[in-house]
Amino acid sequence: MRRKPGDQISYYRTNQRVRERIDRLLKRSNTISANLGIDSTEKEKREAKKEQARIDAQIREIDPYFFPGEID
Repeated sequence: MRRKPGDQISYYRTNQRVRERIDRLLKRSNTISANLGIDSTEKEKREAKKEQARIDAQIREIDPYFFPGEID
């Protein structure tokens, strides 16, 4: 789903399916964060950060206006 230029309303607020998809991705991202601890290795932290970046990219594809301030 793509927004037209000038459209700035988030699909997250207007479309239930989009909200559910993004909520699943956010839950996955939060689980990754919750599983990191003080005993996590640097490699585990890097891998977690990469996976969260992939999740953020998926969210941006679904709804480019979900993260405030990213599109003018």
